[in-house]
Amino acid sequence: MQHRKRNRRWLGWGLALSLALTGGAFATGAGVGVGKDALKAAQRRIVAEREAKEDKAAADYDVAKARCKDARSDTARTACLEHAKVQRDAAVRQAKIERVESSKELKVRVQEAKKPKAPETPAARFAAEKARCELLGLERDNCLADARKRFNKA
Repeated sequence: MQHRKRNRRWLGWGLALSLALTGGAFATGAGVGVGKDALKAAQRRIVAEREAKEDKAAADYDVAKARCKDARSDTARTACLEHAKVQRDAAVRQAKIERVESSKELKVRVQEAKKPKAPETPAARFAAEKARCELLGLERDNCLADARKRFNKA
């Protein structure tokens, strides 16, 4: 059991280090497409980041416990351990909050990507064609006449 925890802790530290080096681009869901694979990968990244933060909190707690053993009196040792527990619990709660926020942000991004695009109106297409014709120079008059004919503009 202890061996698995240690390996998981190292995995968490490695993930935390890689997130720090990449600027957290994976954790924020940057570049998430609409595909199921991309969505699942982003969700796995969010969960992995939370686990990494929890593992870091556990490691920090272990270090604090070791420091607390050096306390001279029982009350100081108890206060030190209590402080370490509070900090660990706060870090775990913060990791959970960040996971929820990242999940909500991911859902919003996916919903926005799935929204149908506004259909292009004939007036907008004509305006784009007219703008293209304006750039042609000598062919401009012929292009404008052709565009007016295609879009029934007299």
